[in-house]
Amino acid sequence: MNKSASLRVLIDLDELVRDVAKFVEPDIRQTEAKLVLYTDGSSPNVLVDEIQVQQVLVNLIRNAIDAMQQTPSSQREVTVSTQIRPDGQAEVIVSDVGKGLAKDELEQVFNTFFSTKQEGMGMGLPISRSIIEAHGGKLWAEPNSGPGVTFGFTIPQKERS
Repeated sequence: MNKSASLRVLIDLDELVRDVAKFVEPDIRQTEAKLVLYTDGSSPNVLVDEIQVQQVLVNLIRNAIDAMQQTPSSQREVTVSTQIRPDGQAEVIVSDVGKGLAKDELEQVFNTFFSTKQEGMGMGLPISRSIIEAHGGKLWAEPNSGPGVTFGFTIPQKERS
């Protein structure tokens, strides 16, 4: 197997999200934030490199936590939801109530070496986007109607045979 090949397995996307939620629990506790999971019960099956997709989700949740540093701790909330879209794609949405991103930041956030964080390297989101695109999906960001930003990604759903 060459170095760029990834091991893809058929997994329940909701289960992957719950596993990541357990993994980031110490970060959530330390920042006095709340992590809320919403699944529509459809438990979409996706054929993915589990570690890579977990890495994307961890990155999005940690970015959300970082974005809420100025948010009063009683209001810090990261919401992660999964659903099956009308086009059949599985979708994961990560939303925060943080400082948000300016329009020009939203346009640049997936550019390599662009970061809104003082200590940021600007690699997490470009790598995350390339992982999701390699899985046949899309990764995007949009401002919330209130405070914060929402990141979402899709992955093609696979039927269990």
